[in-house]
Amino acid sequence: MTGTWRSRLSYVVRRALQAMVQGPFGAVTITLTIALALSAVGALLGAGELLRRGVDLWGRDLTFSVLLTDDCSEADRGALSRKLALAASETGTGTGPRSTEPRFVSKADALRAMRAGFGDVGAVLDDLPQNPLRDALQVPAANLAGGRLGELRHVLAGQACVADVDDDAQWLAPALRLLAALRVALGGLFALLAAVTLVLVSNTAQLAIYARRDEIGVLKLVGATDAFVRWPFLLEGLIEGLLGGAFAGVLLTVGFAALWPRAVGAVPPLGSLGLHPFPLVRVALGFTGTGALLGFAASGFSVGRFLRV
Repeated sequence: MTGTWRSRLSYVVRRALQAMVQGPFGAVTITLTIALALSAVGALLGAGELLRRGVDLWGRDLTFSVLLTDDCSEADRGALSRKLALAASETGTGTGPRSTEPRFVSKADALRAMRAGFGDVGAVLDDLPQNPLRDALQVPAANLAGGRLGELRHVLAGQACVADVDDDAQWLAPALRLLAALRVALGGLFALLAAVTLVLVSNTAQLAIYARRDEIGVLKLVGATDAFVRWPFLLEGLIEGLLGGAFAGVLLTVGFAALWPRAVGAVPPLGSLGLHPFPLVRVALGFTGTGALLGFAASGFSVGRFLRV
């Protein structure tokens, strides 16, 4: 029995490799189709992941700022600071330890930070006749429950020392909605590309199977089962899918490694995402497995359709 299984396995492997060598056009077409489709999907998924990380970093930097009047006394400022700290401790939604004590930012410090943020052109702020900014108490927006921010703004607007309330988090909700819509769009595009790839690969495989119809007929005449006829085609599709997925993984990995440092050099803020924000080895292995699955499924569909005819 062991010898029978070994001989069958040997035949399946040998026949699959022979078919790829004897029909290189079909094998190359299937491999390149899978590689190009997965490369396109990988590039889109990578762009989406970078955008998600950027929104997350931006969200962590958002603040809830209470701008103070110029005549605010230190006692009034302390009372307002305690009120903000209490609001942060009661409404915070984050997990783990976090600081709920508001940070006092003087208008002089704010102007220096703005000057540094403007880079080379920041020197123009030195010509201002007076500092137009205000002292502020700041709490990270992540420390406050989003649903209570509007209520907190309304309560603070009538307090002593409060000149205005600036809530950066109001800009985060539209960004998160856009990100959610992008995820849906990427999921739909992935499904569409997978379907198109399956159709193209299965049609190409169908041509290869049709060219070997005489061989299949002989096998059926001598009593070969459908499974025995099917396995060489399945293995062929699996190998071609593996090669296509591996090529896509290597292409994306090498392309990212080459282009990412240049992108960071051109747009320095991208450096905050990390020089290597993706687990490149796992990405390559994932695409290799996905390509194998696509090739196997497309070949199985094609040979199954042929055997039913």
